[in-house]
Amino acid sequence: MTGFITSLLITSNSSIAMARDTNWTVGKTFSWAPYLNSTNVQNYSGKLQATANFKFDYVGEQHFNNSSINYFTFEINNESDGLLASTQYSNIPNPHYDWDDDNGDGYSEEGEVTCTGYLANSYNYYLTTVWRNNSGRTKSGSLAYVAQGGPRNPFNGEYEGYDYDLLKIDSYTVGY
Repeated sequence: MTGFITSLLITSNSSIAMARDTNWTVGKTFSWAPYLNSTNVQNYSGKLQATANFKFDYVGEQHFNNSSINYFTFEINNESDGLLASTQYSNIPNPHYDWDDDNGDGYSEEGEVTCTGYLANSYNYYLTTVWRNNSGRTKSGSLAYVAQGGPRNPFNGEYEGYDYDLLKIDSYTVGY
């Protein structure tokens, strides 16, 4: 499956394959990535709420709007794990929401939204993700705000984060 997607990317749009970022350093690396205007982390009643506000310039908008296989995804990743998925909302055009449990431990590390419509430059977009702490104890950790670009996997229907930019990391503490 990975070989199929890789060959699809290389043959369909070589600029996607050539732009791959794999160093996971903080800060906007790609010209297509949005500008992160602000983040806000709150905890209340055993819930952790994180909001990211971001916008695209013309280059970022055109990068995604002119591609039939490259979709923009914004992810808030709970790098510390141990919290349960609750709610997500965004003003991204035609949003596709997803929660991922990457390590199979029953918790959702990633809350993300993919744009399946057209982006507008200079428009203020946001993603809010809420996790629940049902552990009975206070938890602390960090959240990574990640911009991604990639194809839709035809086998599982997921939008794959092929290129990514780690824009910021915030720390949190959430009660129960």
